[in-house]
Amino acid sequence: TAILYNSIAISLAAANHLDQALVAYHETTGIYRSIGLGDAIDAQIIVANTGTLELRTGHLKEAEVLLKSSVERERSLAGDSAAVAAAMGYYGKVLSITNRNEPAISVLREATDLGVRYAGAGSPVAIQNRLFLGEAQLAIGDQQRAAVTLNAAHDAALAQYGAAHPLTLRTQLALAQLMAVAGDYEKAQTQLLATVAGLRKLGAQSESNLALALESLGDAEAHSAQIEAASATLKEAVAIREKSPDDLWELAQARERLGETLLKAGSAAAPDLLKKAADDLESQLGADHPQTLRAKGALARARV
Repeated sequence: TAILYNSIAISLAAANHLDQALVAYHETTGIYRSIGLGDAIDAQIIVANTGTLELRTGHLKEAEVLLKSSVERERSLAGDSAAVAAAMGYYGKVLSITNRNEPAISVLREATDLGVRYAGAGSPVAIQNRLFLGEAQLAIGDQQRAAVTLNAAHDAALAQYGAAHPLTLRTQLALAQLMAVAGDYEKAQTQLLATVAGLRKLGAQSESNLALALESLGDAEAHSAQIEAASATLKEAVAIREKSPDDLWELAQARERLGETLLKAGSAAAPDLLKKAADDLESQLGADHPQTLRAKGALARARV
């Protein structure tokens, strides 16, 4: 029965029914515990899957606890493995999201090495962990190392899975974000338009990545003074995020980008939107997080 619930959870998650998938995962874990197998290796893999889904639904604290405990328990039971590499990668991603990028980079380097060792350099787990590592490097401003890491991830995904694969498009998105950070907004836009088109074809399973791509595209358009286009793009990103209201920090981040663009357009709606975004980002990510500070800075400009 536990195995069946796990299969249901995987199917629901693939169809983007994340809340229902979480319920199924919790049922799975509950069954394992009730028959005395709560600490077994299979149960710990379910714990890691649950943590990954908590991350996808914006429950950062819950995700961190589950992923950290599953890595530690799996290693104590059976040593290193591809499953450990996957859980460790998502744990590193949580650390990076919450602005603990130095420890995140350490964790993600190890996770990438484990993914290559136990699943192969072209495996999804190895490529995804390399992607997460590159994003953490970019977050601390190390553009040179981020470029090397992200290009390696993209090249591996492209060679292994082709241009239309979700993982290839996700690495392509990260490379476009790198271009934007470097100030090359025109090149970033070109790549992001192609990424958005590819993600649209993948349907519900890629909605979260589509929202992120639209957010990045809208931000690049705004930096290029294409305010009308940026507003439309960011409104779509917000609309996608609003389908999953528990995904609070990512929704707040999308609202912040839209608020900045509306402020440039002179819209009276900008201050309220920025205030909501700043409050939600502070509650989810902390007062000193870069995204919170960006939202507060934009709000201060709106009130001048």
